[in-house]
Amino acid sequence: MNIGVYTRIGTIVPRLGTIKTTVSLSKETKLRLRWIDYYYSHNNNARLTCRHFGIVHKTFYLYLNRVSKQGLIGLERRSSRPNNVRKPLTPIPVLDIVKKLRKTNPELSKYKLAIILK
Repeated sequence: MNIGVYTRIGTIVPRLGTIKTTVSLSKETKLRLRWIDYYYSHNNNARLTCRHFGIVHKTFYLYLNRVSKQGLIGLERRSSRPNNVRKPLTPIPVLDIVKKLRKTNPELSKYKLAIILK
């Protein structure tokens, strides 16, 4: 018996019914799953699918490739945070001094503070 996510063309994710109670899909993921279902049910016509849902074809192909490689997890939203984030260059003791000066003299500009720190 084949238990999974049923679509018009058959089962996309086999045996999903066994883990259905522990996995909940977000609204975005369910919408993307509808894209994929519509795509397969209309003779793999990506442009028709994009027009029907009002999405850009590059976005659709991105999720179609993710589904083919990763399965249902590929439809989930990913973090947009960059892999490499700049580290602050100012040493912590200097930051402490700047905070202290700002609290005691809030009228000082960053240029005057730079002169004082030199």
